[in-house]
Amino acid sequence: MAINPVTASKIEHLMKARADYYSDVQRLRDYANGDTPVYLTDDQKIQLVGEDSAGNPNSDPEFALNICDTVLGVENDRLEVQDITITVPDNEDLSSTLSAWVWKIWKRNRLDEGQQHAHYSACRDRDSFAICHYDQDEKYPKLAVHQAYDGQSGGADIYYIDDDPMQPECAIKIWIERDDEAAKIRRKNVYYSDRVEKWISEGGVSSAYADANWRPLRYADKDFTNDLVMVPSLSQPEREAAVVWWTETGSAANYDEHGKFVSGSPGMGIPVKHFRHDARGGAYGNSTIDPLVPGVQDAINRAALDVQAASVLAGFPANFIIGANRDETTWTVGPSEVLVVEDPGGSAGQFPAANLAQLVEVKDTWIKDAATLTATPLTYFNLSGVIPAEGTQQSLEMALLAKVKRDQISFGNTWEDIIRMWLKMELTWGTELKGLTPEMLDDIEIDCVWADAKVKNEREQYEIAEKMKALGIPQRFILRFLDYSEDEIDQMEEETDAKRAQFAGEAALAIIQAEQDAENQQAQQPVAAGGGNGANSAANQRATQ
Repeated sequence: MAINPVTASKIEHLMKARADYYSDVQRLRDYANGDTPVYLTDDQKIQLVGEDSAGNPNSDPEFALNICDTVLGVENDRLEVQDITITVPDNEDLSSTLSAWVWKIWKRNRLDEGQQHAHYSACRDRDSFAICHYDQDEKYPKLAVHQAYDGQSGGADIYYIDDDPMQPECAIKIWIERDDEAAKIRRKNVYYSDRVEKWISEGGVSSAYADANWRPLRYADKDFTNDLVMVPSLSQPEREAAVVWWTETGSAANYDEHGKFVSGSPGMGIPVKHFRHDARGGAYGNSTIDPLVPGVQDAINRAALDVQAASVLAGFPANFIIGANRDETTWTVGPSEVLVVEDPGGSAGQFPAANLAQLVEVKDTWIKDAATLTATPLTYFNLSGVIPAEGTQQSLEMALLAKVKRDQISFGNTWEDIIRMWLKMELTWGTELKGLTPEMLDDIEIDCVWADAKVKNEREQYEIAEKMKALGIPQRFILRFLDYSEDEIDQMEEETDAKRAQFAGEAALAIIQAEQDAENQQAQQPVAAGGGNGANSAANQRATQ
């Protein structure tokens, strides 16, 4: 059905235009979870789960040799932000203060886990999102990680002018909640650079009208805390909307008849930040498992089922009898079963077992293709059962490391945008950033420190660390090289300082005790003839020689 831009809002138009993308997101998630089409016969199902009294399978089993999950895990496990550093030109003290503050906010937002969700969702779904907001009660910036919108249950999305990722137009978040009568309703927030519009759908949750009939949140609606105002629309000069102003003062901005900002409090910027996986120059990302879904993954599943079927039907020798005169016309046979021919004129024979190696090779070939298409080292599937040497492993991982490097650059830019938004929010509403001014925000440098994506040999690591120590390289840098986290390094330094203080105290006490012992011993020695004690006499004798 064609979209009429005159009657449909720009947001609805943008969402309709991306309907195929949302459908793909659902499929990618299904395959990542192993929820793939099952091509089992009833006999195969019974072999897997047994049968009931009527001869039917006890359940409908799932069967998937899930390569997608392995591919995603290999990539995502190498994407870990270990630290954030802030550099203010010509101001080392402020740089250290801001770096410590940002890492504190990072930990308060529990992004040691949250970053895993953001990275994995982007690798799987093509895109993921994070929404910044400032908690006025707890007085610090917060971050909520969201999956991409899937067209059904909810999620986030962002829209760009002319598909230019440098020109975000607005973003959305859609979710489902229950109202006071326990009925499910759909909600939508639309994020602009200066406001958040609140919408609710009267088209139900799963009906054909679920994405239509959006209206502003009103006074009678649950959680209404907004202003009903006339704001510039993306498709017409003005429309009514329930608005929370996202400006420095929390008050309205003024626009002309074309929707351009004229006066009032400036906006804080769109608070939705976009993680794009392997965008390749486009506004949106690409999934790691795109090359596998659905074709290659389905082919692997079918090949595995062929091996399972062949192993049951022809995995062992099949016995047969010719010319036996018995009442029974058929015999049940199985592995190692011996058939007795009672008729002297009869004979028995045997068909050899099938060679399953060829079917296994077909399956393994598909897996090798999957590894090639996704730049995943074949060693993670271990088809040969041989573990490669360290150097061989690293050469096989070159393509994977290149892919992870691209991820670190793209995701790192998004984290830097988030950190800059945190600093701006704290400057606007908080009190902790002393010495930082709004004019300095554009000049500061923000860097993500990533864990090394290479597979390291521990023995080689420690040998290199010893050489670094001999060259006088700072201890903290060496510990980072050895893959210790910032928290672990801080704890070690605190424990080291405490041990040094304890050792210094014990050493001082030992020195004092030794001096006291020496004085006591000196006082107890007899005085030698000629005056003075023996030690002094000997000293005087040496001095006069």
